[in-house]
Amino acid sequence: MNNKGFTLIEIIFSIAFLSVVSVVMLSLLAASFEVENETDLMDMAILKVSNEIEEIKAIEINENQVIEKHYSEYWQEVSEKEALYTLTAKIQQDVNYEQGLYDIIIDIKEVKEGAIIIATRTKHYWNRK
Repeated sequence: MNNKGFTLIEIIFSIAFLSVVSVVMLSLLAASFEVENETDLMDMAILKVSNEIEEIKAIEINENQVIEKHYSEYWQEVSEKEALYTLTAKIQQDVNYEQGLYDIIIDIKEVKEGAIIIATRTKHYWNRK
């Protein structure tokens, strides 16, 4: 008998082992893509919230207000019907402190699921003269 080669059973086990390893690696790759997409979404949401806070601080506020903006998949402002994400900013006077101190409460939600992507709260003082 010639013993130079692999038996059929060795080849079958090798293929089975490579198949299992491949499935595990592909599932890890798919999971990493999902995490990357969620991270990109959070990064853009944080950027939009930061920009909105700075825009709100730049305007003159005399009363409580609600600002609502709608965004597409690529974070461009769109109509409410086309929106995938909605940013809501509530500006309300803080009644516990002196005149002119306001709470700014901002959240971004997914339109379909209603899930909050990010929510934050800050205070700002508008000096009314």
